[in-house]
Amino acid sequence: MVAALVLNGSYWSSGTICYEAIAAVFDWPNALVAGTGVACDYLRQKCKRISEATARTLHPALFERLDQT
Repeated sequence: MVAALVLNGSYWSSGTICYEAIAAVFDWPNALVAGTGVACDYLRQKCKRISEATARTLHPALFERLDQT
């Protein structure tokens, strides 16, 4: 799961537009999370938007981190 911090604005990295993000470190339910960058192309091609309520149910650890910021 990825939470893109779009209000922080975008930046260029290796010729692509990216956002700061907080994302799962592993591909398992409620995995640990870390700060990262994510390419807009990746978000468009590999991700789908879900509601905050659904995301909080699926990945509580992500929101524990988001709620700290």
